[in-house]
Amino acid sequence: MGEKIKLQIISITCNSPSENVGSSDFHDEVFLLYQADANEAHRYPPYSEKLEHPYEDVSLVNSMTTGTLWSLVDPGLVLEFENEVLVTLWDRDSTRVPKYDTYLQSIDYQAGTTYTTSPQQQSVTLTNPNGASYTIVSQVVT
Repeated sequence: MGEKIKLQIISITCNSPSENVGSSDFHDEVFLLYQADANEAHRYPPYSEKLEHPYEDVSLVNSMTTGTLWSLVDPGLVLEFENEVLVTLWDRDSTRVPKYDTYLQSIDYQAGTTYTTSPQQQSVTLTNPNGASYTIVSQVVT
């Protein structure tokens, strides 16, 4: 086994939501799925085990429109992996039915790249054809 890398997702900024046609009022209800080293995928924010229907909990997404900053420092999202961790941004539309969630974009953080070796904060802007643009800021932690 190799040495574990710890990568903290510091923030996500919405540069443009996917639902941005014709109005500045549109927004995405963003959540993340992350999967380290091809193991089980996890959701952030996580579902509450106390709720009968956790998917209905509106606190499980972050409503984002142009310029919105989502700080993930407190309580923090630190991803541990050896080879790679895939982070995917999703938009949960108002239907609240998981099969209708919309894929926004993803990044595959790989061991040995600048994102996983530099002690400085790194940012990457992800865009997709339907207009979504998000910037993710991350940093290796020890």
